[in-house]
Amino acid sequence: MKRKTLHLLPVLIATLCWAGSLIAHATDTIERNEKQDRKANTPITTQRRDNWETRQTEKQETLQMANKSTGQMENREEQQGSNKKVQQTENREAIKLARALRRKGINDARVLAAVEKVPRHLFIDEKLSPYAYDDRPLPIERGQTISQPFTVAYQTQLLKLQPGEKVLEIGTGSGYQAAILCEMDVEVYSIERYHQLYQTAKETLNKLGYHPNLYHGDGFKGLPEHAPFDKILLTAAPEEVPEKLLQQLKVGGWLVGPLGGRMGQKMTKIERVGEEKFRKTLHGDFIFVPMQKGTEK
Repeated sequence: MKRKTLHLLPVLIATLCWAGSLIAHATDTIERNEKQDRKANTPITTQRRDNWETRQTEKQETLQMANKSTGQMENREEQQGSNKKVQQTENREAIKLARALRRKGINDARVLAAVEKVPRHLFIDEKLSPYAYDDRPLPIERGQTISQPFTVAYQTQLLKLQPGEKVLEIGTGSGYQAAILCEMDVEVYSIERYHQLYQTAKETLNKLGYHPNLYHGDGFKGLPEHAPFDKILLTAAPEEVPEKLLQQLKVGGWLVGPLGGRMGQKMTKIERVGEEKFRKTLHGDFIFVPMQKGTEK
C-alpha cells in the first residue's frame, strides 16, 4: 500500500503544477482584458458626457419653445375669447330681433329660430351696421333694399316650409332671405337680375357656410330646367304673377309675393290646386321695389 502511494506522488505534484500554470495564465488574461476595457470605456464615457450636455441644451431649448408656444396659445385664447364675446353680442341682437317679431305676430318657431341665427349685419354696408337689427328695410347696391325683418319673417311663415322642400326665390338681393331659407333646411334656388348683387350675395352666403343654388338671370323666366318647385317666393313686386312662374309650381305647391304697382302691393298667396287651377288669397299691404324684366351687369 505504501509502495503504491509513493508511486502516485510524482503524478500528483505534476498535476498541481499544471493547474497553477493555468490559474496564472487566466489571471494575466483577465488583467489584460480589464486594461483594454478601461481604455475602450474612455471614449464611451466622453460620449455619454457629450450626450448629457446635448440633452440638457435640448431640454432648455424645448422649455423655451414651450414657454413661447404657451404665450402664443394664451394670446390666441384671448383673441378667441374676444371673438366669442363679439359673436355673443351679435347673437343677442338677433335674439332681440326675433323676440320683437314674435310680439308683432310671427309665431312660426322655425322662422324665429332662423332669424336668431342669421347675422343680418353682414348683408348690408358696414356703415349701416348700427341699424342692422332694427325692424326696418335698408338700402343695398343698385337701388335695391334688404327687406324689413318682419316682412322677411312674414313671407317665410306664409310659405309653411317643410324640411327638404324645393324652393325658388325670385330676387336674391343681399342674400339675407336666402340665408333664412337655408336655415329652414330646404333646397334653395335663387335668381338675381343684377350681376353685382348676385356676386356679392354669393360671396357673403358662402363665407357664412350657406350654399344655395344661385343664378344670375331674369326672374320673370324663373328656372324651368329645375322645376317643378314646392314653393316660390317673390322678393320684388310684379303687377301680375308671370305665367311662367305659375307653371313651375308643382300641383299642391304655392307662390308667395307682393302684387301691385309702386304705390303699394298686396301680399298674395297663390296655390296650385290643379294643372290649370289656382287659388288666390290676400295677406296685407306692403311696399316692395318693382320686379323688372331682363338682366343687368
